Amino acid sequence: MRLLLKWPDGTARFYVDNVTDREIKGLRENGLRPLVDQAIGKWTAVRTAKLNITGLAHGSSVKSLNDLLQMMAAHPRGVLVVFDDTGAIAEGFLERFKVDLRHGGAITHRINFDSQNYYQTLILIRPFVVGDQLPALILHEIGHSLGLDHSQVNIAWGTASDTTNNSFVPTMFPVAKNATLTPDDEAWISYLYPQDQPRPSVQTDLKNDGLVAFANMYGVIQGRVLYRETDVCGVHVRAVDITAPPKTPAELFLPSSRAQVAAISGTFMRFETDLEYHGRFELPVLRGRR
Repeated sequence: MRLLLKWPDGTARFYVDNVTDREIKGLRENGLRPLVDQAIGKWTAVRTAKLNITGLAHGSSVKSLNDLLQMMAAHPRGVLVVFDDTGAIAEGFLERFKVDLRHGGAITHRINFDSQNYYQTLILIRPFVVGDQLPALILHEIGHSLGLDHSQVNIAWGTASDTTNNSFVPTMFPVAKNATLTPDDEAWISYLYPQDQPRPSVQTDLKNDGLVAFANMYGVIQGRVLYRETDVCGVHVRAVDITAPPKTPAELFLPSSRAQVAAISGTFMRFETDLEYHGRFELPVLRGRR
């Protein structure tokens, strides 16, 4: 996992295009706002992450580049969520800013960055996305807007046409398939925005309720990938939880169904520095696991 950006104090506001007067395939009544709120709720529900993010309605419908420019001027700090139903916004953005936003079902693009380390980021959703794909796609793009890059966990299942094992594919996999956060998603959002609240009582913790300090739940595995004493970048490194006994005989030989966290060697792990770590990697993992 590569970290893309970091909001000060984990605080971000999402301003959502008012698309209730336009048709979204499979989603004609309530527009984007409920889906954005639902996705925000899943990220903020991670107990070991310290996030303060909310969804707010943008008063008007965004149908053109001029509408988007007005939205940008109205909300210089925050994430702008826009549905580009005709493709006109992406085309206009390319012509004016020389940035191509025309590929994929959706794209997250950082527009501005101010002296207080606040961002203005755009999530542009493309017209060919159908309704049942939107929850996973929006959850994925919000992960990008919060600072997470793509995950490399369970590549075989993530690229397969069979959807049986989608629940083991992280939300941040390059192709958004899963509208539920996996251990990899939760570990990295907690690593980026670590919760500093004290650990609750044992009774509360067993109920899976309440905030938990990141340092109490997670440790860090660090390492370095070398080949003949030379740092190697771009190696896929995984930490696989083997603590729990296998639920099925297949799990003995199939680690893909177990909780995993992944990183790529040589990409920076700590957002506070721009230094590349050569062949180094760092992984946040749950304490007390093997």
